[in-house]
Amino acid sequence: MAINLRISDSYMTISTPSGRGSMKPSWESSRNQLNSLLNSRSGYRYADRKVGTLGHALSELRSLWGRQRSGSGSSLQAVRVTSSASLNLGAGTASSLASTEEINTTPTSYSTHGPGWSDGSTAEMTVGGVYDGSNGTQTLYFESARSGEYGTDQLKVTLYDQDMQKIEDITISRFATPDTVFTLSNGLTVQFGAGFFTRDDLASIDVFDSVGTSVSTSQPFNGTRLTDPDLQPGTEIINGSFTLNGTSISVYADDSIQTVLDRINASGAGVTAVFDAASESIIFQHGTPGPGTDIELADDSSGFLAAMKLEGAILQQGGDSDLDRIMADVSAFGSVSAGTLLINGAAISLDPASDSLQDLIDRINASPGGVTASISGSGQRLSIVSDEAGQALVLDDGGTGIFAALAMVAGTYEPPEQGTEPTTFSQHQAMRIARVMGDIAEAMNELVISPNDPAQSTGLLSGLRDGIRERIGQVFDKDGPRFRTRYGIQFDFRDSQRQVFTYHVDDRSRFASTIQTNTQSVSNLLFGNGGDDDGLVGGLEALIGETLTEIDDQLGVVGRALDTFA
Repeated sequence: MAINLRISDSYMTISTPSGRGSMKPSWESSRNQLNSLLNSRSGYRYADRKVGTLGHALSELRSLWGRQRSGSGSSLQAVRVTSSASLNLGAGTASSLASTEEINTTPTSYSTHGPGWSDGSTAEMTVGGVYDGSNGTQTLYFESARSGEYGTDQLKVTLYDQDMQKIEDITISRFATPDTVFTLSNGLTVQFGAGFFTRDDLASIDVFDSVGTSVSTSQPFNGTRLTDPDLQPGTEIINGSFTLNGTSISVYADDSIQTVLDRINASGAGVTAVFDAASESIIFQHGTPGPGTDIELADDSSGFLAAMKLEGAILQQGGDSDLDRIMADVSAFGSVSAGTLLINGAAISLDPASDSLQDLIDRINASPGGVTASISGSGQRLSIVSDEAGQALVLDDGGTGIFAALAMVAGTYEPPEQGTEPTTFSQHQAMRIARVMGDIAEAMNELVISPNDPAQSTGLLSGLRDGIRERIGQVFDKDGPRFRTRYGIQFDFRDSQRQVFTYHVDDRSRFASTIQTNTQSVSNLLFGNGGDDDGLVGGLEALIGETLTEIDDQLGVVGRALDTFA
C-alpha cells in the first residue's frame, strides 16, 4: 500500500487508498523532525549510489582480469618469497649548508626602533645603534624638556631610567637636520624627524642586557623604525644578485629574507632554502639525497650572503640510504657474516664489511639462479621471484644469516598449484582493464569528495576516506598520505577537499603497458599474493561490503515506509 506524506506549516497530511486524513502535531517541532529524517535518508541514499558505483567498477575489473588471452585455461605461477616484516631501511640524507652563526649575534636588545610620543609631539624618533648593557634590563624614558619645532628652535630631550633618575641630556641645535644622529652613552643612537616637540612629552623603550636581538624574516632589508629587519649592525643589503649552483638569484633592497628564500626555492637550482628560527640561520638542502651533491654560493654583489652569515659556510655532504650503505654500518644487518649464500644452487658471495644490500640484490640478479630480487613498499621489503613459472625456489644462507636479517626463512619453496591467474594479455585486453581502472578512479574520487548538497553529506562519507586510505596503506605496507607505483597508479590523501586517485591519460597508457610486460606485479597489487593478502581490489570490496551493511542498517532505522513519500 502506498502512503503519501505532505507537510504544511501546521499539519501532516496522510493519503492512502482508503481515504485522506490529517493530524495536527502536538508540538511545532514535529515538522522539523520529519524533515531531518528525510534529509538523513537522502544522505544515505546518496552514499548508497556512490558506493555501488565503485563496487560495480571493481567487480568489472575482477571479471576482466580473469579472462586470459587464450580463454579461461589454467597456468603455473612463479614462486615469490617476500620479507615477512618491514626492514625499516632509512632513507638517504641530502647535502646541506647553513649560516655559520646567528644572522644577528648581538647579545643585547631593545624593544623598538620607533618609540611613539605620548602627548602629541610630531617629531618622530628613531632608535638605533647597539645597546652596551650599561643600564641593565629596564625601561628608559625620553622626555621633551622644551616645546618647539625641530630645526628651528633650540630643543632638549632628557633620558631617564625607570625610576626617573636622569641619565643624560640630548641637546638639539636650532640648525639640526632630520638626519642628525645623536649617540647616547649606552651605545644607542637617536634621530628625530621634522616636526614639533611638546614640553614634558614622554616616549619609552625597553632595553635588555642579556636577551639577543631576533632578526625579522618579513621586514624589508631597507626598512626603518617599525619595519627595521634587525640585521647584524653594520651589514647592508642592496640591489644585486648571487649565484646558487650556477643559477643567478636576484636580490633587491626592499626584499625581505623570506622573499629571497621563496625566489631561491622557485629558481630551479635544485636546492631548498629555509629559515630556522631556533638557530636564527638560513639552511640550504640539496634536492637529491646521497653524497656527491654540491651547494655552491658565489658572486654576491648584493651583500645578502654576508648578512646571512653564509660566506665561508661549509658543505655537509649527504649520506647514502640504508639500501646503499655498507651492511656493517646498518643496524638491521649487524648479525650478518661474510660467506657464500646459495639461491637455486647458484653461489653468491657476501661481505657485509664492503657490500650494501643493493650490491647483494645486483649480484643475485646477475647470478645463474634464475630469480629476480627487488625492493618494494618504499624500500621496506625484499622480494625474490623465480623467473620461470613452476620452478621451485631454494634459499640457503650458507651460514651468513642474511635471510633472517631480511625477514625471510631459508628453505625450499614449491611452486603454487595451478590456477587461473593470467600470464599474458593482449593489447586490447590491457587497454580495457586500464579503462576500467579509470572508472574506479572516478568513482573513488566522487565518493570521497564532499557532495555539493549538504543534505547528502553524512558522517559515513567522511569516514570512508579514512577507510580507503587504511586499505591502500595495507596494500602498500606503509603509512603516510601518498602511495605511488611506477606504472600510473597513485593515491594522495594530503588534501581533504580534493581527489585521492590521480589517473590521467598518460597514467592509463603506462598502466596498460605494465599489464602486458609485468603482469605478475600488477596482479599482486590488485589481487594480492594469497593468504591474508587480498590486494587493492579485495580490500576495497571488503570495505564496500561493510559500508553497504551500515547503509542498510541506517536506512532501516530511518524507515522504509518513507520510500513513497510525495
